[in-house]
Amino acid sequence: MINQEARPLPGNGVGALLEAYQQQGRWHLRTREGQSYDAGEVIQGDGPLNITADGRRIAYFDRKLRTIVVRDLASGQIWGAPLQLPARTLDAEYALRLSPSGMRMIVAGWGAGRGRNVLVDLVKGSVKELDRAWFPVSVSDTGATVLIRPFDDHTSLRVLGHDQITLPDFTYDFSPLAPDGRTIARLGQTHDPDRRPQIQQDRTIILTDALAGGDRPRVKLSGVPSELNPARLGAWLSADEVTLLAVPTSARDGNAATVYAVNVRTGQARKLFVTQDAPRTTVPGLVS
Repeated sequence: MINQEARPLPGNGVGALLEAYQQQGRWHLRTREGQSYDAGEVIQGDGPLNITADGRRIAYFDRKLRTIVVRDLASGQIWGAPLQLPARTLDAEYALRLSPSGMRMIVAGWGAGRGRNVLVDLVKGSVKELDRAWFPVSVSDTGATVLIRPFDDHTSLRVLGHDQITLPDFTYDFSPLAPDGRTIARLGQTHDPDRRPQIQQDRTIILTDALAGGDRPRVKLSGVPSELNPARLGAWLSADEVTLLAVPTSARDGNAATVYAVNVRTGQARKLFVTQDAPRTTVPGLVS
């Protein structure tokens, strides 16, 4: 339930965000302190929207500039990507990945009207082309870029500048790189060709060395109720905890998507907050 009337988003002075959500086709921003802002005049349409892991900056498609811009919510400063997107940008699905500071981003699209897949450095004002055959997972403030390529029975993963590794699952459900710069987490799955759907999550989390390869034993998740399915991973809160978005197993049971912090060593989850019941939501640092 949305309990607070949203004020128009001011030019500055906005605190760190808890989430963004759409209500009647307009984006709203909810801060950690509980303020709610209507950002519909700033973020127009259904283009990509992302929030840095600390909740202090947002990135979105600017219709007038025809590019992705990063906005610091406290100061109001705006950085525009040196990238002109095609007029039909909003006809395509776009993945937008931000580094923790928001100063690096990956913009990748597919479907009708898609543009290039690129790595953008807002500090240097540079744009680097990425191979369209690979799907972006994350980019760090140092530029470490993780890409994946899922196949029927495995997934190839590479950090740019390093050899690719092979994982024994078909999956898109990865975290960004951990603070150590090499560990990545993913949600565990099982595959049965005689089952529908063939691929199902098994409520585990798996750690992988993204540079050298090799999985650690999968760890069973605990603390996430059975009526919620683990769906997406997000920012690391520490070397041991990563954020997890869990969604209702059924739209009819009245549950709302919930964000947890999961200890990747033990699998124990602790509840952080319940998201707003809205058609679209995004959480700081979420890989979605």
